[in-house]
Amino acid sequence: MKDMERDQRANEQTVIAFLKVGGIAAIAGLIALVVRVMFGDDVAWGVFWVVGVALFLYDKALREMAWWFFKAAVILFFALKLISWLIEAGN
Repeated sequence: MKDMERDQRANEQTVIAFLKVGGIAAIAGLIALVVRVMFGDDVAWGVFWVVGVALFLYDKALREMAWWFFKAAVILFFALKLISWLIEAGN
């Protein structure tokens, strides 16, 4: 019985952590989107990283998951840069 309760608590904590990560990414993305419209791509990516770092450091439980956030941000950054370079080369 105790094992089931412990597993349930662990599952709940995992779901809560993933919801927090999704919320943090959404907040950082929305702020970066507004900044992108106003200042351009490079400034927006800087803001995205800074907001993401600040929010992850604010929540001590998510520090371990910060690494995944940064890997995803780096992959997305280079994928979007590659696409923009290909579009510019095609024009």
